[in-house]
Amino acid sequence: MCGIAGIWVRKGRKTKSGVLEKLAASLNHRGPDDRGWWEDKSRGLSLVHTRLTILDLSAHAHQPMVGKDGRTAITYNGEIYNAKRLKQTLKAAGHSFFSRSDTEVILNAYQEWGEECLPKLEGMFSFALWDHKEQVLLLARDQFGIKPLYYSFAADSSFIFSSEINALTASGLICPQVNPWAVGAFLSLGYIPPPQTFYKNVLALMPGHWMKVSAHGVEVRSYADLRRLFAAKPLVGSYEDAVRRTRTALTQSVSAHLEADVEVGAFLSGGVDSSSLVSLMRQAGQRKIKTITAVFPGTDLDERRFAKKIAQRFDTQHFEVEIQEKDFFEEIERIFHFMDQPTVDGVNTYFVSLAARRAGLKAVLSGVGGDEAFGGYPSFDLVPELFKKLSILRALPGGDRTDKLMALQSIKVKTLFEAKRLSLAKTYLMHRSLWFSDQIREVLSPEWAALVMAQWDFDSYANTSLKGLPDDFSKISFLETHSYLSGQLLRDVDCFSMANSLEVRVPFVHRPLLKELGVISSRHKMGRGPKTLLVDAVGDLPKEIWDRPKKTFTLPFEAWFKQRSEIIFDENLEKAQYLNPKAIQKIRSGFLKGQVHWSLIWSLFVLHKFLPPSKPEKYTGACG
Repeated sequence: MCGIAGIWVRKGRKTKSGVLEKLAASLNHRGPDDRGWWEDKSRGLSLVHTRLTILDLSAHAHQPMVGKDGRTAITYNGEIYNAKRLKQTLKAAGHSFFSRSDTEVILNAYQEWGEECLPKLEGMFSFALWDHKEQVLLLARDQFGIKPLYYSFAADSSFIFSSEINALTASGLICPQVNPWAVGAFLSLGYIPPPQTFYKNVLALMPGHWMKVSAHGVEVRSYADLRRLFAAKPLVGSYEDAVRRTRTALTQSVSAHLEADVEVGAFLSGGVDSSSLVSLMRQAGQRKIKTITAVFPGTDLDERRFAKKIAQRFDTQHFEVEIQEKDFFEEIERIFHFMDQPTVDGVNTYFVSLAARRAGLKAVLSGVGGDEAFGGYPSFDLVPELFKKLSILRALPGGDRTDKLMALQSIKVKTLFEAKRLSLAKTYLMHRSLWFSDQIREVLSPEWAALVMAQWDFDSYANTSLKGLPDDFSKISFLETHSYLSGQLLRDVDCFSMANSLEVRVPFVHRPLLKELGVISSRHKMGRGPKTLLVDAVGDLPKEIWDRPKKTFTLPFEAWFKQRSEIIFDENLEKAQYLNPKAIQKIRSGFLKGQVHWSLIWSLFVLHKFLPPSKPEKYTGACG
């Protein structure tokens, strides 16, 4: 796992002195073990790399790496879990290797198949590969967006890219300009969907896409359609057969994710997903396992007893990190720095990653993706049910319709009901949303509200196609994976784990596993309830773990914000020029009375840390 960056300057210019050093220094936390850069001065191209050594710890795997024939050079971040099999295929085709790294596998795979190598790569990755013969810089990102990749065109038309937005700004080549569309998207969704970012002069390469940059211009294309994993025709088979198939696919995925030359531990919350991974690690033959749990003393979010039960059951070396209110506020500025752009999630990952690094780990497995694959979220039941109710209501005569609508007593329902076009995708996104359009207009100052709502339109964004997906389970699974998992969870896991120089691997977000699940009937995936197929496939989880209400792994923000309300409101939100002071006072009163959810307060606080304290036009026009 690493940090990558690079610059291609306009013909006739040179890379400014010290820029490569700035890029490397900014990415040092992503790869503290080694760093380097490679330059083709005749073409004005530079590649930068900072390395966290996980596989092939020798100098042979140093990056940027140049192919044996000198035609290609690469800076790469990620893990290719089928690298050994690809290596055998490439050797049979006549390619030779000087390292044991998966980096070299990508180089040779590109030489053999060109960009057609991308669908063959199983794992998480983002990279930039220079093809000297074709005079093309190829950038690519894995299908799920596990690894990030941002890019921009500097004021002098130079092309610059990196694993983090912070590195782009640290280069001194670009000046970030706030993206009003992204402000609206963040307040609505809690994250900023790619390819947009918080800055209008910085873009994110979409998951499952490649980009070619050359003297002829820029070309971006998709190489993997995520819908295909959810659109397969289910096979006819018994539940017992589905359990066997799932067990095999899970074991293979976990075994692949344990491939490393360093110890691989596991995050353990005590829930079904993380507990399943610990069991599967044992089933895959892992003898020594370190597990890491975040605990919140004195709160109902503290699930240490469940984590301890799993640690004892599977005989792990268990570590607990207690997180108190003071820890959060002591770390908050560092958290905001590594957040890179606004999000309402991921702070829990920051603290548990910090604990894992202190326990001597460089790599861990995480249960992220289990809910999306196995139907663990309430959305799998609530969203289709709500969509059906609204569809029926909209077909009723006016009076009957109004009476039944008011009985539902939900602002989300009313907002959906009044939408121009109703769809399952829109119903899902409304279910996941934070602030609605009218609320955004109210909470922002008049100047910012006008600017943001002139560009952000929830109805226009919520038009995700579900064509070809066979049933409601498949549709919600796709929406959760495409939107919440890819847009928010995976990005947050990356930025907050890498802030602590930790590689997080996600076995539930693995194409072979999801491909296998795609041909299993949704009736079997629902089983007796959420994630029963996963529980039955793992086979040895204590009933106490799976037979209890689902609890979200989050920090006790509500209690902490009430204890420090003067910091949140007096020192920050009530002084913010871009917020409506009357709306903030009303929100504060409602929050202290328990009528406003903490996530709304946190979203405004996060926005406050990213929006500069001046009038909007200064930060959305030309950057001087």
